[in-house]
Amino acid sequence: MTYKPDPTGRGTFLLTLTPGDDLQPISQGADWVFALDLSGSMQGKYGTLAEGIQQALGKLRPDDRFRIVAFNNSARELTGGYVPATAESVREWADRIAAEQPNGGTDLYSGLQLGLDRVDADRTSGIILVTDGVANVGEILAASSKLTHAALHGIRLEIDGVRTTDLTPARPGSLYRGQQLMFLGHYWGDGEATLTLSGRLSGAETHYRGRFAFPAQSTANPELERLWAYDRIREMEREIENFGPDADMEDAVRDLGVAAILVIRRRPANA
Repeated sequence: MTYKPDPTGRGTFLLTLTPGDDLQPISQGADWVFALDLSGSMQGKYGTLAEGIQQALGKLRPDDRFRIVAFNNSARELTGGYVPATAESVREWADRIAAEQPNGGTDLYSGLQLGLDRVDADRTSGIILVTDGVANVGEILAASSKLTHAALHGIRLEIDGVRTTDLTPARPGSLYRGQQLMFLGHYWGDGEATLTLSGRLSGAETHYRGRFAFPAQSTANPELERLWAYDRIREMEREIENFGPDADMEDAVRDLGVAAILVIRRRPANA
């Protein structure tokens, strides 16, 4: 989808990518690591999170394996290594998790580090951080679907033939089966362009290519300008949350917000 009211000016585009049959089911078992927050701040919430782990364990396949590590002032491994996801072991560890009592501080880094220490490079693996930020059981269950099919990792998008800038997301990460990846960006000029999507599929470098037309003028989708601004603002706000205040980025967030409002006000009523 495109919006470019002035043939000599800047246009905005939206590209939606949906994975197809290439993301095949994973036939061999997967490994799951649950990093469980047992700090004092979990009191009053622990029952919900323990229930989430119990339900997630119940969703594992018989040839899957799991580990459970816990952290408060320090990290420790509860399972002593990988445990086959048999019905008996799932029941045993569901009961053990429910019996744990939160206390102490929160050394989250040590918990993640211990969880990653024994990841087997020959098996599909996932680690789930179970802490205050995951108060919804459904979030834990949704994560398990990411290891049932192959995924496209390290995604990169290249556009040749038309000048494009301001692509968001700038770092798209991974694409899982059942998800859509949406890119928004700006373009100048017009014509046919080659889009190349690259990434690693089951460890192998993979490329997908297609030809798309960027029109000289397009007036059907004026909301794309506001959507691009909103998406870019969200991306910068995440950067600020992750890495701390940044005066230049905060100014950019404000300027983009003001510019988006002005665009809406200038737009004709029938646009």
